[in-house]
Amino acid sequence: MVSVSSRWEHCADGTALEYFERSAGRTAPYQGVILIASALGVPARFYRAYASFMATKGFTVLSFHYRGIGLSGQQADPGLIRLAHWGSQDLDTMIGKATKIAGSSPVYLVGHSIGGQLVGLAKRAAQLSAVIFVGASFPYWSRGPLAYRLKLLSFYYCLVPIIGRLRDPFPARALGLSNADMPSRLLRDWAEWASQKEYLLSPRFHLNAKQAYSELCLPALAFEFADDHIAPQAATQKLYDSYPSLHIEVRRKPAGKPVIGHMGFFRESAGRPFWEEQLAWMANKEPVFASHSY
Repeated sequence: MVSVSSRWEHCADGTALEYFERSAGRTAPYQGVILIASALGVPARFYRAYASFMATKGFTVLSFHYRGIGLSGQQADPGLIRLAHWGSQDLDTMIGKATKIAGSSPVYLVGHSIGGQLVGLAKRAAQLSAVIFVGASFPYWSRGPLAYRLKLLSFYYCLVPIIGRLRDPFPARALGLSNADMPSRLLRDWAEWASQKEYLLSPRFHLNAKQAYSELCLPALAFEFADDHIAPQAATQKLYDSYPSLHIEVRRKPAGKPVIGHMGFFRESAGRPFWEEQLAWMANKEPVFASHSY
């Protein structure tokens, strides 16, 4: 039986993060820790089926809310919360927590969408054993078909800048941008990042992270789905290119039934075969050294 507990961890800047720890006792030999870095505005509860499954396989599974989501960072001024903090503070803090729990066992990070984008901002990312990307990309309007281009252009040049200055929190659920409303400053940061070809690595944002992304050297597995219209192939490839020292094995899945899209990997009805595939990959003790193998 899987047990789940709600806990708190504090970042170096004092922000309190709400996180959830799942484990299944001694039902399977201990395998280490899986840390889930969620997509933009997606609450931790969305990942519970996946997390519970992995817990039954011997992992301690951590999911958490970035500041501005759920109860995390409630005491902070919403106007001062920046998207880069999700990587440099929140994700970094949770990697530290995961490595402490794991001890000498492996720590795997599963980065869903923006969760994969932010890994290079976390100083402790080098302590990870491997990274699994799911629908992770560096979005830019020209990296997809016409519908993708029109959607991104309307979001980051019209909807987000205008509504983001009129409404706080940003009505992300009503606009179909995410599963949760969040401080408008976060969405405005996202729109600004997505307006640049180099995304968050653009010199315009002064994050000075390009070297950290370039030097992060880990085995990585990337799941892509042909019916994921939020992360088209050109955008996912740009993310992989931004992590040139990762040893990435990319697994592109054709469209089929059931539809996977951007979220289906984590739904048991559609994603369970891929969970088994991920387990098999993690069980392979040899790192994947064929960069960008297809």
